Amino acid sequence: MDAAAISADLVAKTMQAAVAPVFLISAVAVLLSCMATRYGRVIDRIRTLLRDGKMLYGKFTNKDHLEKEIGSLYRRAKILRNSMILATCSILLIVIAVMLLFLHLRYEFSFYTAPEIFFAIALFALVGSVVMFIEDFAISLDSIKNDINTRGYADAIDPHSEPPAKPEAEGATP
Repeated sequence: MDAAAISADLVAKTMQAAVAPVFLISAVAVLLSCMATRYGRVIDRIRTLLRDGKMLYGKFTNKDHLEKEIGSLYRRAKILRNSMILATCSILLIVIAVMLLFLHLRYEFSFYTAPEIFFAIALFALVGSVVMFIEDFAISLDSIKNDINTRGYADAIDPHSEPPAKPEAEGATP
């Protein structure tokens, strides 16, 4: 076999080894885009509530509800930030694994199991990221439910709940 054939075979093996991780990187990038969008919306909502919260919620509730909502949003922002950090670390670890694999195939450096270890850690980071992303969805739904209950629309989400008591007008006779 001549050197050109060996080189072409080596390039083909290298490209083949890099294809699956590259698709995984693309998928994680799409997930990161969704997380960044949610993160931006949470941050914008916190800023809106800090600026206009008393005006928006003044007639429905007291300061405690507003503080609880801001606290919940802040918790979500931290979870989303950590989720995005884990997803980004996952991409970095996948890139390192591909690079080590490339160096092994191209230059015959012996890294033993380093590429596999980096790839496995990347997958664990990705799992952690997705779990946190799911947690954000759960918290957001709980926050909406709390807001609905505070505004007196509990029957809209639970038709079996008791309607809120309506205050009686002053001077009205029973």
